Amino acid sequence: MLIQSNDGVAHFDLSVALAARQDVVGATTHFRQAVELLPDNVAMWVNLGAVLASEDKLDEAIRHLRLALRFEPDDLDALMNLGVALGSLGEFTEAAVQFRRVVAIDPSHAGGHARLAQVLIELSGPGQATEYLERAIMLDPDDRDSMIRLVWLYATCPVPEVRNGLRAVELGERLQAMPGGQDPKMLDVLAAAYAPQGKYSEATRVATTALRRIGDNNPGYAKEIRKQLEFYCERKPFRGNP
Repeated sequence: MLIQSNDGVAHFDLSVALAARQDVVGATTHFRQAVELLPDNVAMWVNLGAVLASEDKLDEAIRHLRLALRFEPDDLDALMNLGVALGSLGEFTEAAVQFRRVVAIDPSHAGGHARLAQVLIELSGPGQATEYLERAIMLDPDDRDSMIRLVWLYATCPVPEVRNGLRAVELGERLQAMPGGQDPKMLDVLAAAYAPQGKYSEATRVATTALRRIGDNNPGYAKEIRKQLEFYCERKPFRGNP
């Protein structure tokens, strides 16, 4: 594709096409040229920030996303990408600020609720996290990642007030009925949900199936499930970290 070097829109269109083809280096090059030519275009700053983040250039990504928010403080894509980048750096408190802004601006933003829940878990706020995870799966019933986190919290959280055994089983069985329901992670959380309800044989069976499906692909995860199996065999629920 031939473009004129001073055509910012053309550089932007080409960068989007390159990003779609997973050509991150090429996309970054043309996004940079686009923002130099059209510095007031928020979408260009946001996309450049997103591509830089995908290259793990997080500090530079954050700088560009903050610039985008100077022009448009309520841009949801900029807020989401900034929150994700901050969370990747372990800046969970500031990441939570961005995601709270997202759900305040758009209460129906399922991704905002899900991401906010994730950083709240990191900040040791599992109670609040379950509220936002529930909203996330209400808004997006196919959000399996949020459902997995919710089942795990309800089944294994060391904080008694957070646990909800019946809801954990309900969601765990719902996960298993979804496409890909035999995924080891889905089976793992279902087993964790069964145990506190006294369904230790079911927990053992499901966890054993998860182990078999992992095989030799993930020895570290297999070790975690074996540890949980020891609890189920002793007729004890497993209590994990939030």
